[in-house]
Amino acid sequence: MSDPVQVEPKFFTALIIEFGGMGKAAEALGVSYQAVHNWRKRGVPLSKIKMIEELSEKRVHRGML
Repeated sequence: MSDPVQVEPKFFTALIIEFGGMGKAAEALGVSYQAVHNWRKRGVPLSKIKMIEELSEKRVHRGML
């Protein structure tokens, strides 16, 4: 797994809105609810950022970091 990338609040908020909540984001990304919750403070793994971009059709993207 890659090192986590610290994210701006706008990225995290856009992620939650795009997927319809932390639970749905977790399900779509193949992780637990707790993992998504922890991303706010610990950062998001780069592999998941790529997946978020793909699943959101780049509506949520690394330019928001």
